[in-house]
Amino acid sequence: MRYFFHIRTEDGLILDQEGTEMTGLEQAREEALTSAKELATEFPPGSGGVSLKSVEVVDEVLRTVFCAPIF
Repeated sequence: MRYFFHIRTEDGLILDQEGTEMTGLEQAREEALTSAKELATEFPPGSGGVSLKSVEVVDEVLRTVFCAPIF
């Protein structure tokens, strides 16, 4: 199944247009958590850059299935 990993910022949503093929929801969940940790390191709160809020996982029928906070 294809999952899309959108990034929520304080200004809106950065859409993942391509998505990634995953074996299932658990793999997509792990990928979202890993991505959230990496983004928190690259763009720490208060760094003066974009304020990131979460990684939102959407399945191929456009249903949000998981949300990983970035902090």
